[in-house]
Amino acid sequence: MPKSLPNGVEANFDQYNAAALAMAQPHFNAMVEFNGKLCETAARFGAEWTDFMTKRLREDFAASQRLLSCRTPQDMQQVYADWWSKAFGQYQQEFGRLAKLGETLTGETVSVMQEYTENITREARRAA
Repeated sequence: MPKSLPNGVEANFDQYNAAALAMAQPHFNAMVEFNGKLCETAARFGAEWTDFMTKRLREDFAASQRLLSCRTPQDMQQVYADWWSKAFGQYQQEFGRLAKLGETLTGETVSVMQEYTENITREARRAA
């Protein structure tokens, strides 16, 4: 059975815990908001990539259908050349969109952290 603390120590300990939690609360709030932004962006990133891959699979299937209708090696060469050209362009555009989403996440993260840093600084000055 643990020993109880001397009179008054428990009350001081509770006050210390309350003060520590109050000091940490802005940091917790910042992390919660940051994690929310991160999850939103990850979901957008995933949806964007899934949509892109669905379109690319359709393109791949269409190219295979065109290959089946080829009559000459030149026809096949044209189908492959068209496929590579289109795929390269689409991947390039997609990576640009994904980079933009990453840029958005970075901007939102900086904004959240800056806002909470300013709030913490303001409250620290008020308390001083």
